[in-house]
Amino acid sequence: MQQWVVRMLGPWQVLADGQPVEGWVSAKAQALVAYLACHEGPQSRQALMGLFWGEMPDSAARANLRKVLSNVRHIVGPLLQIERDHVVFLPEAAVVDWRLVRACANQPGASAAELEAAAALANGEFLAGLTLRDAPAFEEWLVAQREHAQQTLITLFEALAHAQARRGDSAACHQAVARLLALDPYHEPAYRLLMRALAQSGQRSAALAAFEQCRRRLEEDLGLDPLPETLALY
Repeated sequence: MQQWVVRMLGPWQVLADGQPVEGWVSAKAQALVAYLACHEGPQSRQALMGLFWGEMPDSAARANLRKVLSNVRHIVGPLLQIERDHVVFLPEAAVVDWRLVRACANQPGASAAELEAAAALANGEFLAGLTLRDAPAFEEWLVAQREHAQQTLITLFEALAHAQARRGDSAACHQAVARLLALDPYHEPAYRLLMRALAQSGQRSAALAAFEQCRRRLEEDLGLDPLPETLALY
């Protein structure tokens, strides 16, 4: 039985037994599978036509959808259930990095090990490099989904940093905070968390340097001072 993996955080890729799936008829075929992999339950053919071929007459959109579905049935058929009026991604058929990361980030009380495993799957922007200039409805969805994914990753890395700080691992906490700040360089709670973790591990100079990094970034980029709670911690 083939083992399927769908990678959505970073460059889009589908792997079957560790090998990249090839033979996509178009970028829209890949985008359609990616869209389905993000959603629970069936997606109507009519909705998919509007999403990917909304500028076309229904007859042309329907023909294009049939062509794409024929292609994806051939190369990733075990991942999908294709019916007359709808298509559904089968979540039990593949490991989907985005689904695992999203579930962990939204799980209260996730362990450090669970958070670390989820963070290891976060290898870049959501569907990096995938774009469909002739499908504005899909592009609109993609922009919103990328923003949602970024906020989810910020939540994940913040939870991981807290978990590492609780374990007294200031180096791992620093790494998690660095990944968070790469997404949101003005996230003051992350700076405060790092300052506490460094100070508690006896690295007072490093804690003060973290504050200075925060202060300089806010002043140079936004013309702002740190929040009162950040100043108080300093």
